[in-house]
Amino acid sequence: MTNNKGFTLLEMLVALAVASILMLGIFGVTGQMGQSVQKNDDILRRDMAIFAAISQFEKDIFGYAKNMQSPNPFELQFMSVKGPSLGQSASGISEIRYLVETTPEGKARLLRQEADSLFSNIKLSTDTVTAESIYFVVHDENGREQSPWRNASAPPTAISLHINTGGETTWVRTVPLLVRTP
Repeated sequence: MTNNKGFTLLEMLVALAVASILMLGIFGVTGQMGQSVQKNDDILRRDMAIFAAISQFEKDIFGYAKNMQSPNPFELQFMSVKGPSLGQSASGISEIRYLVETTPEGKARLLRQEADSLFSNIKLSTDTVTAESIYFVVHDENGREQSPWRNASAPPTAISLHINTGGETTWVRTVPLLVRTP
């Protein structure tokens, strides 16, 4: 009787084949996890930009002073009161202009311009939102949509910002106007 203390070549090849199949499975799962983490990170970054844009939009609209102009559903211009009570560092009145432009990829990009009424300097917001579609809806005193706004004698009662990020996700924020009389 012979005493073999080692593994045969066939046993080693079988063990190597089983180990390689296990390694492929492990690497496949970790690769998918990495892609999932990257996708979730991209979605979170996009959603945080949308939260920031909506928050700034609300602050601007809550400070609404006068002279609403909306030539089309992709542009909105108005005077806004700036101050600490509205969560802003500056004080005074600024002209705010929101624009929606098309990117080379065919998406919509929301831009915000602010012109200080005293110094006439224009600041373009660096925080922009890119989505499938972005538009504004202006509401009259009966809640009906009136876009573009053409009534120069009376301000609208609310403004909605619609951001469609694609698929089934649409962000809508309707902000009532607190009209200040001079």
